[in-house]
Amino acid sequence: MVVLFVENRAADHIFGCMLGDRPDFDGIPTRPDGGHWKLFPAEPGTGSGPAAKMVNVSCGTADQVCHGAPNESTRMFSAAQLPVKHAISESFAVFNKMFTSVPGPSWPNHLFSQSATSCGTSSNVMYNTCGGKTAQFPQMTIFDSLALANVPFGIYVNDTCGPNTTLSCGDVTPGWGTNTGTNASTGLDPDVTMAGVARHKSHFFSHTLLYEQAAAGALPAFSWISPAHEASDHPCFDMAKGERMLKDIYEALRNGPGWNKTLFVVTYDDYGGFYDHVERPAAPHDESPCNVWNAQHNVSKTGPTDCPNAFDFQQLGLRSSTMLISPWIKKASIINEPLKRGDRADWHGSSEPPPQWDHTSMLATAKNLASFEEIGKEKCQGPKAVTAKQRLQIALYSALTQTPAPDIDVMDYESAGAWAKARWLEYMAMDLE
Repeated sequence: MVVLFVENRAADHIFGCMLGDRPDFDGIPTRPDGGHWKLFPAEPGTGSGPAAKMVNVSCGTADQVCHGAPNESTRMFSAAQLPVKHAISESFAVFNKMFTSVPGPSWPNHLFSQSATSCGTSSNVMYNTCGGKTAQFPQMTIFDSLALANVPFGIYVNDTCGPNTTLSCGDVTPGWGTNTGTNASTGLDPDVTMAGVARHKSHFFSHTLLYEQAAAGALPAFSWISPAHEASDHPCFDMAKGERMLKDIYEALRNGPGWNKTLFVVTYDDYGGFYDHVERPAAPHDESPCNVWNAQHNVSKTGPTDCPNAFDFQQLGLRSSTMLISPWIKKASIINEPLKRGDRADWHGSSEPPPQWDHTSMLATAKNLASFEEIGKEKCQGPKAVTAKQRLQIALYSALTQTPAPDIDVMDYESAGAWAKARWLEYMAMDLE
């Protein structure tokens, strides 16, 4: 599984016009007069009633490079402007309904994309701004889970620290942005705002190594790619550079011996202030025990945290432009809502909102793929049995808290979940300084 995590483009901005005339994609269709428009609710939940506004959308007029400020939010790209992404839409899959995890900026969505929580923040802040003891957010990440399960992974960052680079890992500090080390070109630091990323410095690799490993069929089971800033599709960088990087990575994977067992996911961290006409869906409560401040101060899980701009996380953000690329994917596929939740429970009849794809879906997929071989060795034991995921959690939390692991063979699904939750809360309350 290879993930390319790029910057700040809503689904309408990239694919709204490009796929607008396809009946299976909720885009911006061409009117009989050749123009484009969409109803957009004035406030979430107002639907298409009297409060909705008509928005004129201009297709094919988005700036390839904006100067000084992002281009206008309702000026969209055409297929001719983004030929690589258009080719992907014709040959592989595009998500119609893939939402950002937080209706906010980059940092909280980067946190969710690698740890399934933002620890209560919906702003670009450090953890100590939220009452935390450290600048880094303490939650476990997908990289921690993979490391404990001995699943190989790599975090590929152009011009950053690690093997095959010229920048010492000692220069990496909490925060996320452009490094100013000794490299000839700038690149994005990995998301070391999270301790669960920073502690895996030995897995920080250059893009040079990414291409070498792809050519040799030697990529690890999970690869996370942070693009060079100027090729990240972030306003106001040249979209042609992002197109070229996407094509280069695709060609490297496609021509390598590992292609037939590769899933390549390309997604954007947030909507970047660009227009998207699809209403933001509701989401279940963020029940992650990472909301440490709440637990310590007896604040309800639906209440505010100590972070600026308190948010209850009961709503997802706008749609993200997301592509799925693999030889196993049907040509020109459009992916809509999932039919079931990822936790085995059918949502029909539930009081919770229906399931949606968001950034955390990538983490669930990675963990499912990592444990697939193990799961396949055993016959399904039924809904009350301890799952492979719970076994990994118990091993992980036992190691983190230095608590002896229980006898999993005498546990059931509920007791295993309760033990794991108790150890996780214990870990989150620990002073890690």
